[in-house]
Amino acid sequence: MYKIFTASDFVYELKKNIFKCNHSVQLFITEFDLLALSNEIIELLPKEKTIDIVISSLNQKKSLRMVNLFNRIVQSGGSVYWNENHNLYQNGVVNWMKVKEGKFKTYENMEKSMYDGGLDKNGLQSGWSLARRIDKYGTDLYWNYFTVNWFASYTDYVKAAANIPAWDADKNYQNMMKVRDLRESVIIRKVIILE
Repeated sequence: MYKIFTASDFVYELKKNIFKCNHSVQLFITEFDLLALSNEIIELLPKEKTIDIVISSLNQKKSLRMVNLFNRIVQSGGSVYWNENHNLYQNGVVNWMKVKEGKFKTYENMEKSMYDGGLDKNGLQSGWSLARRIDKYGTDLYWNYFTVNWFASYTDYVKAAANIPAWDADKNYQNMMKVRDLRESVIIRKVIILE
């Protein structure tokens, strides 16, 4: 079971929740967040947990403190990946959906068909995800699916959102609205997954 945490005070939330994981910790963070979490990560190292860290950075420069922390993590069986790429998914819009009972496959096919040709090569969106809720079932749930529109930066999201003109739903979108309701859209800034 995965738990995804996002927060405006990301480091505080992670410090509060990191010890609740049972098997593995997977972090997708910046180098500054890693340094802020170094004490908690070192405390997790002797335990029987897998630690995988992907660091998003604009360059390859690493401080001696950072290199020493990497060595401790790797020597304890963890993995550290340094990715010089500011186009990684660090910002997204989560769209919480309520799909009508008995229309799950129809809905999934409709969503996937929107991206059959891939993302718009001239667009600002850098990724897209679709997920189904598996922890609860029933007609009284607020949501049972979600999609995420990923952006490389918050600025890219704002530019994309600001440039969407008012529009009326075409026939395909009207059909989608018959099988699902968009409950809410929420902007997320960073994502980590704890197992």
